[in-house]
Formats: sequence, C-alpha cells, structure tokens
Amino acid sequence: MATAGKGREPPDTIKKATKRQEGMAVFLKKLYLCPNGIRIIAHYYILYCIEFLHSEYDFST
Repeated sequence: MATAGKGREPPDTIKKATKRQEGMAVFLKKLYLCPNGIRIIAHYYILYCIEFLHSEYDFST
C-alpha cells in the first residue's frame, strides 16, 4: 500500500470546517434570494458593528 498520497489529504477537522462554511454560504445565499433577506443581513451586520464598536471604545464618558 502506498502511503505517499495520504499526507496530502486534509484531516477531518478541515473537511468539517469547509463543510460548515459551505452550509453557511448556502444559508446566506438563500437569505439573499428571499425578499427580506437583505434587510435581515443588514440588520445583523449593523448590530454586529455596534457591538464591536462598543467593545472597542467606551462611549460612557
């Protein structure tokens, strides 16, 4: 049995990660195609940005 080609195959964890990314891409594509999808994505994106800004900069002063 030749084991030379075995080292080139990605481990299961990488395969799982790419599968998850593919699933996410499909999910986002479905969201993008549905009428309210853009609004939903924009809404969560803005929320994420606000959360990020609040964690980076303290606006309480």
